[in-house]
This record gives sequence, C-alpha cells and structure tokens, in this order.
Amino acid sequence: MKKNWFWFFSLFIVIVFFGAGCPNFFSQNNKSNMTPYDEQEEMFVYKDPTYKFVLEYPSGIEIKPRPSEFHKTDYLGIPVDFFLSIRDYRQGTEAPENIFYVYSADSNLTTDTFINALIASDPSSISILNQELIEQGKLTITKIVSTTASGVEKRHYLFSINQSVIIFSEFLHQQEVADVLIASMQLD
Repeated sequence: MKKNWFWFFSLFIVIVFFGAGCPNFFSQNNKSNMTPYDEQEEMFVYKDPTYKFVLEYPSGIEIKPRPSEFHKTDYLGIPVDFFLSIRDYRQGTEAPENIFYVYSADSNLTTDTFINALIASDPSSISILNQELIEQGKLTITKIVSTTASGVEKRHYLFSINQSVIIFSEFLHQQEVADVLIASMQLD
C-alpha cells in the first residue's frame, strides 16, 4: 500500500508542476498578455494633423513627424511620403528601437498592388501568410502578414483616409508593441 501511495504522490507532483506549466501556472499576473506596457505608465495621444488618425501610446514611445523636405521617397518601388516614425526608447538599449515607419501613398494604391510590390521586392523569400480586415475606431484597416528572408513574419497595415492610403510598416520583432498601438488607432 505504501508503494502505491508513493507512485500516486509522484504522479501528482509531475502533473501539477509539469502539466500546469511549472510555477508560472500559480503566478498572479493580471496584466493583459497583449500589452508590453506597465499599467502605471503615463499615456499620451498623438493626433495626426494631416490624416486625422489618433494613436494612444505610453511614455518612452516617440512618435516623430519627419520634416516635409524629407517626405518624398519610394517604398517597395511605390512613390510615398515618409511622414512619421514611431520608436521605443524603453527597451533598455542605447539607441531606440524602431516600431513603425509610416507612409502615405496615392489613393489609387490598391491592396493587390501593394502586395505585388511587396512580393516583388524579394520573390524568393516573401509570400503572403495572411490578409485580414480590421474594423476599429471608424477605420477599416487591412493587415497583411508576410514571410521575410530572415524567417520572421512582417506586418503591414493599410487604410484609406483623406485621399491617401496610409501604410504602417512594422519592424521585425516589434509585434507585441505594434499590436497595442494599432489597437488604439481611430479617426480623430
């Protein structure tokens, strides 16, 4: 009988610690898995004066409009205005980490044209994994997820506003922070 008790107790310990995710199973973390921000951080609101979208962001994130003389460029061979960069100063590195570059393209840019340009930029490495519409804050945002040469997924978010298509190009390894920023986006 003692031998059966020993095996039962051993099995119970294995199930509790390994089957339930070890000690993390018992932690009392009430923070959302979605947000990498400390709930105590002060939040700010960015209102874009030209395109009239709004983002909420915590201290340590920099939303920096670019000088107009540096706007005109090409992205994936598409003529765009590179008007905004979003960076994170909170990640403990000397230099900030880029989260998004934000571009404005002509309103004639279609999702299909964008996807074709994206794939054409590196046809041997880039394929589209997912495309979905997100409705939020009076915006219809197209989320495009693609492969990259490095094997890390890349995301782009497109929406039309004020006779333009806005492109949020997410940097690699920034999904957690980017998801929170995109989830806060709405029309002003």
